[in-house]
Amino acid sequence: MKHIVDNVNKLELTFKTIDLEGRVPSTDSIEFLSVEEPYREGRRYSPFVRVRYALNGIKQDKAFPLDVDKGIFLSIDDDVLEEKLRPIAPKIVQILQEHVVQQNIEMTLKEHIDDIRNQLKQGAFSNEAAVSFGIVQRLFEALGWPKFTPQIIIPEYAVEGQRVDFALCHPPGKPLVFIEVKQVGNLEGAEEQLFRYAFGEGVPIAILTDGQIWRFFHATGEGKYKEHKVYELDMIEIDSEKSAERLDRYLNYEAVQKGKAVTAIKNDYQKVSQEKITN
Repeated sequence: MKHIVDNVNKLELTFKTIDLEGRVPSTDSIEFLSVEEPYREGRRYSPFVRVRYALNGIKQDKAFPLDVDKGIFLSIDDDVLEEKLRPIAPKIVQILQEHVVQQNIEMTLKEHIDDIRNQLKQGAFSNEAAVSFGIVQRLFEALGWPKFTPQIIIPEYAVEGQRVDFALCHPPGKPLVFIEVKQVGNLEGAEEQLFRYAFGEGVPIAILTDGQIWRFFHATGEGKYKEHKVYELDMIEIDSEKSAERLDRYLNYEAVQKGKAVTAIKNDYQKVSQEKITN
């Protein structure tokens, strides 16, 4: 990984290098060696990467600029060369995408949370869909949920003619967790409806989140909905290790399968209720 300073924008960038040797076919005298991706504060800085290459076996100082989003090489003045490079660009983009997937698999839950915290601080999640895709579904995968099994993670679950954003199920088709997702900073007023849906369906764990704030409820106990909040997690204010512990406690797929998550939230609810009585 190389570290440089972008003197134009006064930004410190790091460049991650991904090996291409033997993974992309050579084009005549051109052999593709690696891709350099610019990163800033743990996130890819732009869609433009540099593709390093060798010409007639000699590594070149220059690099081919590639737009990953469009899947095309840029600033190629030679029409013949541009024609030869055109089918290569999508192959390199595919390798980059596979690298990101593998990188995400290898990340720990804490590392995912660290990255999400940084993006939250930068205001990266501008609407509810961004929170759902970039935070909630990302954490499903990090917590072991099989995201391509639609009877285990059911989006837009129908309840009383309305929809709950996600129902997490075990066994398949039987919800044990309801999750309602809101835009960052827009949680207020949604608790009562979520609690009513969860209570009515006999779903023991209800979660309301805007990506930053996570409110956990034990929905099937006695009392008013406000009395059933077990824990409130702020991903920015609470350190990532504690955030990971709490998410793992209530949302880990294996813990839900084995009943440990439901037992945990019941126990925590009883503890919170007892503390209220004592105080």
